[in-house]
Amino acid sequence: MTPFLKYVADDLKRKIGNDLSRTVVVFPGKRASLFLNDYLVGADLSTPLWSPRYESISQLFRSMSNLQTADSIEAVCTLYNIYRRHTGNDETLDFFYGWGERLLADFDDVDKNMADPTRLFRNLKEIRELDTDFLDDEQERVLCEFFRDFSPHTSSRLRERYLKLWNQLLPIYTDLNATLAADGWAYEGQLYRRVVENLELGLTQIDPNIDRYVFVGFNVLDKVEEHLFTFLQERGKAMFYWDYDVFYAGTDSDNEAGVFVRSNLEKFGNELPVDIYDNLIHDKNIEFVAAPSENIQARAVATWLDEHLTKDAKRTAVVLCNESLLQPVIHSLPPRVKDVNITKGFPLHHTPVFNLVEDYFDQHINADNAEETHSEILLQTFEALSILLEERAKQIASHSDKRNETTEASPIESELYAEAHFRIYTLTRRFEQLISAGKLPLTLTTIHRLFRQVIRQTTIPFHGEPAVGLQIMGVLETRCLDFDHILMLSVSEGMLPRHSSDNSFIPHLLRQAYGLTTSRHKTAVYAYYFYRLIQRARHVTMMYNCADSPRGKSERSRFMTQLLVETPLTIRQRSITDKATSTTRSTFAIPKPQNLPELLQTLSPSAINTYLRCQLRFYFERIAHLREPDPPATEIRANTFGTIFHRAAELMYTDKLTHRNAIITCETLQRFLQEAGNATLEGYVKKAFCDCKIEYNAIVTQVVRRYLQQLIRHDLKLAPFEIKGTELTTQTPLSIPYGDDTITITLKGNIDRLDLVNIDGISTLRVVDYKTGGDVESAKNIEQLFTPANKHPHYVLQTFLYSLTLLDSSPWPIAPALFFVHRAAADDYSPYIRLGSRKDAVTVTNFSDIASEFRQQLTRLIAQIINPEIPFTATPFEKHCEHCPFLVLCHKL
Repeated sequence: MTPFLKYVADDLKRKIGNDLSRTVVVFPGKRASLFLNDYLVGADLSTPLWSPRYESISQLFRSMSNLQTADSIEAVCTLYNIYRRHTGNDETLDFFYGWGERLLADFDDVDKNMADPTRLFRNLKEIRELDTDFLDDEQERVLCEFFRDFSPHTSSRLRERYLKLWNQLLPIYTDLNATLAADGWAYEGQLYRRVVENLELGLTQIDPNIDRYVFVGFNVLDKVEEHLFTFLQERGKAMFYWDYDVFYAGTDSDNEAGVFVRSNLEKFGNELPVDIYDNLIHDKNIEFVAAPSENIQARAVATWLDEHLTKDAKRTAVVLCNESLLQPVIHSLPPRVKDVNITKGFPLHHTPVFNLVEDYFDQHINADNAEETHSEILLQTFEALSILLEERAKQIASHSDKRNETTEASPIESELYAEAHFRIYTLTRRFEQLISAGKLPLTLTTIHRLFRQVIRQTTIPFHGEPAVGLQIMGVLETRCLDFDHILMLSVSEGMLPRHSSDNSFIPHLLRQAYGLTTSRHKTAVYAYYFYRLIQRARHVTMMYNCADSPRGKSERSRFMTQLLVETPLTIRQRSITDKATSTTRSTFAIPKPQNLPELLQTLSPSAINTYLRCQLRFYFERIAHLREPDPPATEIRANTFGTIFHRAAELMYTDKLTHRNAIITCETLQRFLQEAGNATLEGYVKKAFCDCKIEYNAIVTQVVRRYLQQLIRHDLKLAPFEIKGTELTTQTPLSIPYGDDTITITLKGNIDRLDLVNIDGISTLRVVDYKTGGDVESAKNIEQLFTPANKHPHYVLQTFLYSLTLLDSSPWPIAPALFFVHRAAADDYSPYIRLGSRKDAVTVTNFSDIASEFRQQLTRLIAQIINPEIPFTATPFEKHCEHCPFLVLCHKL
């Protein structure tokens, strides 16, 4: 089928001729210009053609403004200072950074949709006086519904805090724009708004050297774009080319994909005839492919390309709905693919240079300088990092040259790592500038956390020749482009459309009333991208993940189901499976290194549990020292609750309860519960977020606060008792047989809490291990603790191992205790561990009773771990593979 841009090129030459030098062609993004240029030149090279000027919509707005787009880091720093001045809050910059980005995004949305900030951010207490004459009936209804639900007279601490912030948003918004403008800066939305307002007021003039602006391939328009388009059209200086299909954007269609195009056609018209827009339901070969994992989809790319790569490779596209598949897709490309153009950015923190930076800060931050704020010290730290990055980049370049002379190195990989060093070097120099300017008055620890956060948000753009070779891109980058053969990966619900929520300080109903972007808008935009991409293709393969997950079974995208139900297209459906099975994994073995005892001079309870879970995982983690990338600070992981609770509980007891007297009485706890209140407990949780380098989350805070209250209520039943330590590191030596000799291996653990309590009239040392998830465990016998199983009592084993480290030094009996805080509300709850079958189970309140047998079993297990004759093998239990970070590596073995 004829590509959309070919129609545009032919129409421009027919209407304007070959001299397009006084024409500006504007696209939503940058990429389509080279393709349009090729179509304008065509096969006739004998006739001269004056090319138009190509601009993205953002470039066009910037060309009409005397302001520059503000640097994102500096904009957040500026917003941070303004926020603190107006609210009086004292959050650290790294803690505020995520909030700041959201607040900037809100202000950007307000300006791009030309909402009145004075009315939007109005004090909610004035709602009875709200003048709604400027709203239509539907907007007024939505506003009244919101304000009735969010009454300022209904009190709650969370609501009061939100209202306090809301009532400061207008002065923060005004102050931010004034401060940036004074320095010649503006964030994007404010810059756009000023351009439109100045044009309409006659304060800005259109370039007299431009006869017309040609807008190509737009879909959803912000209000500022609508105003600009209308302004130029009224002056006879605008032409519009919309890319759509009558199936979803025709006058008789109500498909969500065409909701914005239908409106645009009505407002601005179209230069192309409607008869070229009937392609979607004709001449298509479409197949849906179900795959059990994302990685299997990536590995299927090579087979698909062997069959479907077009002779002109740029007519074939691999579209990634899940951007994390970029790296496995690159590694899966077959040798016959010589030229590749990648337009999807690669996450900077997935490159080795990120680990280099983390190691650098780990080495340079210590107890003496962690709270250092002197600008010279901070500058020296970043200048030294810049030098290190330069040296490492030179080494990589030298190594790459030598390697390319002797081996077939991956050009993409070489360029990727070189660009990664350049990107982080650029960020490092940017931080140096901000420190020199006094805009980052932070401690070294805080500035490191901020630097890490910025790196996580940075991607490496791939530069190449867009009009040559196989095209690998994200969904957004496909705008205006048509392909003959398309492979779409991860077309699963949640990936396309993306799970969307109004992550905003502005509530949904207010966003709806004032015409701001909502999740419904975003879904409609994704629907347009989907249908537009496939409308002129000849062959389309859509792969999706069909695997079960803890959240339920993965499903294909709703858009795929719509194709099946709403179109007459014949669609082939099939599935692919993973050829690697658990059997092949479990038969693989890694020989143990001869110096293994030297590598394992210390073992932790978690390491022993890992070995029992899977010996290969133990090898990868403890011997090869492979590690997962650190998750983003914003990500709520399964262990986030536990991490925050452990730190908050430690802070609570060491700060308020034991700084004067280690004896905890009922009166102490009751008084603390009465006096502390939610604010004090939340203060400990908030500090725990900072200490653990996890971005603050209000939901987690409320849950952990309730857990702390539950802990105190349970401790009331124990009082009086004595806290002996929190987060206490303990260890004990173990003699382990090794060949004809014995060696010493240290068992080392970190105990959550050690306290001295009264159990049946006996002073007993409790080894308390906090748990914020999982089920209460028991064990049938000691042997079960050291036997690999699908469901292994690893919590019990871990707590017994902690108890063993104290056995030889404690003058009191030791009681191992698993405190499941989410279960502790039950009246009959006991944290003590039961050993034995249900009828004959006994409660372990004196670890000495079982210590001898336990030590024997442990010694036997560690002897097996270090035995050079027994290789490391994979677990036979597939359940342990479900969330293993080394699963793909295990498959490759």
